[in-house]
Amino acid sequence: MTNIRRYFNSGNYCFLTHVVHSREPILLNNFEFLWQAIEKTQIVYLYDLTAWVIMPDHMHLLINPERAELAEVMRKIKLAF
Repeated sequence: MTNIRRYFNSGNYCFLTHVVHSREPILLNNFEFLWQAIEKTQIVYLYDLTAWVIMPDHMHLLINPERAELAEVMRKIKLAF
């Protein structure tokens, strides 16, 4: 187990990496659903998504949640997808 510390300050950008369960390569074939989930969540939580990379089994996001909780934003994106 790694000993990673995460520090979140309101108003700062965060670099996130999220891996799909069992590293199944589903993201590229379902990109339109992922993008709809991101846009839908962005309307409600008003976050700034500056950069993103979508790979077959994981994604990287550079995000500023501004006034929202980062964990809640990511939870809603995952649930919508």
